Parts: sequence; C-alpha cells; structure tokens
Amino acid sequence: MMRFKDVIRRIKWKPASCRTCIVPMLGMALLVAAGCKSPGIREARQMHSSGQFDQAAEKVATLPPPKDHDTVWVGVESGAILMDAGYYGEARARLDETDLVIRAIDEDEEGGSLAGFANTAGASMFGDQFRDYLPRPHERVLLHQARTVCAICSGDAAAAAPIMRQAADIQHQIETFDWDEAVITESDLDEAASGDEETSKAGSVSHLMNSEPMKNAGASLARTGRNGDNRVPSAYFTEFVAFGTTDSWSEAEFSARKLEESVTGFAQVMKPVKDCLENQDMGDHVWVLVGNGMGPVRYANDIRVPVPLPGGKLTYFKASLPMLQIRPEGRVRRIHLRHDGKKTRATFVDSPEDMAIDDFNDRIVELWGPPLIRGAARAIAVAVAQNQTDNALAKIGILAGGIVLSEVDEADDRIWATLPAEHYIVAIPRPSNNVIEVLCNGKPATAVQLGPEDDFAYIRIIDAENIKVHAGNAGAS
Repeated sequence: MMRFKDVIRRIKWKPASCRTCIVPMLGMALLVAAGCKSPGIREARQMHSSGQFDQAAEKVATLPPPKDHDTVWVGVESGAILMDAGYYGEARARLDETDLVIRAIDEDEEGGSLAGFANTAGASMFGDQFRDYLPRPHERVLLHQARTVCAICSGDAAAAAPIMRQAADIQHQIETFDWDEAVITESDLDEAASGDEETSKAGSVSHLMNSEPMKNAGASLARTGRNGDNRVPSAYFTEFVAFGTTDSWSEAEFSARKLEESVTGFAQVMKPVKDCLENQDMGDHVWVLVGNGMGPVRYANDIRVPVPLPGGKLTYFKASLPMLQIRPEGRVRRIHLRHDGKKTRATFVDSPEDMAIDDFNDRIVELWGPPLIRGAARAIAVAVAQNQTDNALAKIGILAGGIVLSEVDEADDRIWATLPAEHYIVAIPRPSNNVIEVLCNGKPATAVQLGPEDDFAYIRIIDAENIKVHAGNAGAS
C-alpha cells in the first residue's frame, strides 16, 4: 500500500503565472465557480435540519444529477435525508451507488482506501472544492450503518450482515493504521510547492500559518469536550444485531467485545448482549439505535493574510478558509424509552460531531495550507507583474485579475451535515403491546409501533418536536 505522504508528493503544483494568464482566465474561472454550488442539496439539508423530513425528501427526489466532483457528497447527504424520511429503498439505492463511486475513487488514488481516507487537499488553481468529496474514516463506517438501517427497515434483513462486515473492516483499519504517518505536515506542503517557480515564492506554510490572522482563526475553531472514538461504537452495536440475528456468533461476539471496550459504563446494554451471546439466541428483545441532534456544518471564513514581497515590502491577500460550526440548539439531553410500565434510559455511545471536530483539527494544515500557498503565490505574482510594466491599463488589469481570482478561490464547505450529532443505544424486552414510547427530556414525544416481527428500531431526533421513528425485522426468529 502506498504511504500517504507519497500521495501528497504526487500533487502537481502548477498554477500558471499570473503575469500571463489572469485576465484571459477570468471568464472561465467565474463560469466554473458559478456552476459548482449544488444549491438543491443545500436547500434539502436546511429542510431536514428544521425537521421537515418529507419536504426534504421530495426536494432530493427532484434534484438534477450533481457535478462530478459533488457526486459522493450529494449521495451521502441525499441518502441520509431519504432514510430519515422513511424512503428506505430509495435511500439505500443512493447510498449503495455512492459506496461504489467511493471505491472507484479510491482505486484512482492508487493508494487504496486509506489514501482515499486522507483525501489530499489538492492543489487546484481555483480551490479545493473542485476535488471529489471523500468521506472521512468514521463517515464511511456511518455510511455502511445507514445502508444497514435501510436494509432492515425495508425488509431486506439478509443484506445487513454483509454490509456491516464492510464497516467492521474499516473499523479495523481505523484501529490499526498509523494515522500519525498520514497527517499532512507543513514540510510536506512546502516540499510539494517547492518545484514550481510561482508557489516557491509564497514562503513557508509554517510562516503563513503563524501569522496573526491565522492564529485568531485557529483560536475560534470548535473544540470537543469528549474524545470521539473514530471506530464508531454504535456501529459495533449494529454489527452485533446484524451478526446475531443471522447466527454468526463468532462475529457477534467480536463486535460485542469491541463495543464493551470502546465505551465504558453501560452495563444496562451489555447485559442483554452478553445474555444473547451465552445462549446464542437473540431472545425476545428490541434493539434500538437513536440518532440525536444535527451534525456540524462548514462555513467560509475570509481573512486578510500578510505576505512579504521581494525587497522587503509587504502585501496582503484574501484567504478563504473552511471553518466548522456545531449546532447544539434544541438538542435533546435525556432520552428514555417507556415500555410495559418501565422506563429505560438510552445510553450515549458516540458522537459523530466530536469525530468531525477532532478530524478537522487534526487536519488543519491540510485544509488551510493549500489555499494559503495559492493566495500568497498569486499575491506575489501580481505584485511582481505590476512592477514589470509601465502600462497603466496593464497594471489595472493585472490587479483586477488578481482580485477576481482571489474571490474565486473559495473554501470547501462540503461536509456530511445530515448525520446525527450523537448516537444512543438501548435494548429492551419486547413490549406486550408492541408499543415503545419515546420520552425526550422527561416528556412524552412520540411512539414506535412495532410490527409482529419487528425487533429493531431507529429513532431520528432533530429536537424534541421533530422526531421520526423507524422499525424493522433484523432477522430474529
């Protein structure tokens, strides 16, 4: 397998000289930039975030095919929206197709899935948003978990175990891979940029990252109070259900062991899990997965960064940087299930929000370094070009071109924002009336009506007022 740092060194840093190309390329750059926003999926995402599940699904159903570089991003977002609205067949089709596209991109990266996980920031002249969006490792686990939920709730329980085996493979990679080796450093970016005449004048990434505006931007980054386990413990729970209901007990035992070691202090859930393992029978239980809250979104932060010119002068350029914004508003803090007069509290197991924050902060050089190099190189080239001509119109044209290209270089704000912020799990005996009442913050919110053979439920909570419940047969007899 190719070492990830070999991948970053293959990047072609070849932005053409601003002295010769800025003005002729303006029209093309603006045209390309105007067509890359995928506004439809953003509108659907906003509907979903406000609890308008059905309206969001209807919006997704009418979307035109996405731009090539947005295929994966639109696929995961639209798949999650359709799943949460209860369109399981359509959701699974979207997610299955997206998984195939991801695999094809991994092969193109020549480094296998781990190179795809790292998703190099790229060195496009116009911005990182023109590269394919590739889900991070934890997102890939969640992709397979979502495919499994769709399979169970659509009546195709036989597909659940094979899908979750794919998730287990990724979890194993997450656990065993040397991620420190995969982190892009400032020296990696400097080495990649040094082979080009223009970018080599931009100065070191370390110098740019340590400028005062960048320090201020870094100070405002979202931080997490919990450590997100990137293996996604809730997926171990889903794997246990998928394996146990197909009598794959050796795999079920492994998933149960990983679940227990990844999260501590929830014997309430582990007792029924261990009982089922001991008896090699899933028993008359209902296994419940809860997705709570809204995952983080990205936004662009435009700042002015100083860069020294040859001769000791100073100029400034605009850097458009991706930032991460969490969305805790309205989030439910206590989730209980009431059944046969008893009340069982759902157990918090993992936070996709925390995983996204940790991942973002770990990759900050990868996310911010390339736009800084591009911006600095562009600013230096414009200044040098202006000094090399006495023609007033040429000076104005070169300056205007540099300003416009700076505006075109926008931050990549794509992220799988329809994911829950948190996951909870719970296992309960089947209620005698097949009804599970959901309580949010101590108050009744909705109920899950189980079918005669339903033994799995997925509850999607945006806030206490906006909840969707899903149930299906995971395969238990």
